[in-house]
Amino acid sequence: MVLKRLVAPLCMLALVLSMIGATAANAHELPIVTGADWVASTDRERGAFLLGMATVIELEKQVQGIDPPFADHTLIDTWVKGLSPYTIRELRTMLDQYFVDHPDQMDRPVVEVLWDDIALKQAYKEAKQ
Repeated sequence: MVLKRLVAPLCMLALVLSMIGATAANAHELPIVTGADWVASTDRERGAFLLGMATVIELEKQVQGIDPPFADHTLIDTWVKGLSPYTIRELRTMLDQYFVDHPDQMDRPVVEVLWDDIALKQAYKEAKQ
């Protein structure tokens, strides 16, 4: 049942990545979803992008385990601490508002905004408490 619930969002993510209009990438590059791609996407596509990211982060968290033997601190720790207080809908709204407030940054990657302006801020805010 869980697998069935994951298949649709992952398929939607694949569709989003293929449709968003990211430039063609060579064999070792992933397409970069920018603010321009974000604002041109539907709400469903934006949600699918965020669900896909959440799925990848959760998968990596499970693979690393609670105490990864190879690092004292990983990016996954910060992603989880920084994004876990929010729902997918809240993240979508925050990204929408970011690009409304920063129309000059439409070439900025969405994942960079999620990292710098949402995940890091929340993770460090949580660490200070």
